Amino acid sequence: MALSEDITQRKRAEEALRRSEAYLAEGQRLAKTGSWAVDPKTEKCIYWSEEMRQIFGLDPQRSNLPDREEFVRLVHPEDRDRFNERVDEALRAKADLVQDYRIALPDGTVKHIHGIGHLVLDETGDIIECVGTDMDVTERKRAEEQLRRSEADLLEAQRISQTGSWKHDVYRGQS
Repeated sequence: MALSEDITQRKRAEEALRRSEAYLAEGQRLAKTGSWAVDPKTEKCIYWSEEMRQIFGLDPQRSNLPDREEFVRLVHPEDRDRFNERVDEALRAKADLVQDYRIALPDGTVKHIHGIGHLVLDETGDIIECVGTDMDVTERKRAEEQLRRSEADLLEAQRISQTGSWKHDVYRGQS
C-alpha cells in the first residue's frame, strides 16, 4: 500500500470519527443526556461529555473534571445522604445503579436528574471503571407535578360542587 493511500484512509477514518462524535454530542444535547466515566480508585471523573457540563452548569472550557466530593456538593442538600448511600451500596454490591436526585446550581436553579451508572469489572471481578449517563428530567417532573395539581384541583371542585365524574371504555365495555 502506498503512503498516499494510507494517509487518505487515515483522513477518512478521522473524518468519520469526527462526524460520529458530532452526531453523538447533538443527540445528547437534544435528549438532555450527558455521559461520564469515573476512576473508582481515585473517585475522579475521567470523562464528562459536553452535555454533562451543560446540565451541571460547569464551564465548558474547564480542564479539570470534578471528583466525587465536588460532584456531591452539586447534589441538592436534601438528596446528598441518599445519593451517597445508593452509590456506596452499588459499589459494595458491584451492581449497576439507577437513581433520581436533584442538583442545586450556584444561581439557585434546581434540576431533577435521572442517573444510570454501570460498573466495569475486570476478569477478577474488581471494579476498573464506572460509566454512565445523567439525564435532565426537570421538564418532565414539572409536567407531572402540574398534572397532580390539576387532578387535585378537579377533585376539590367536585367535592365542593358535590359532583363526580366517570369514565367508560367503549372498546372494553368497562366503566
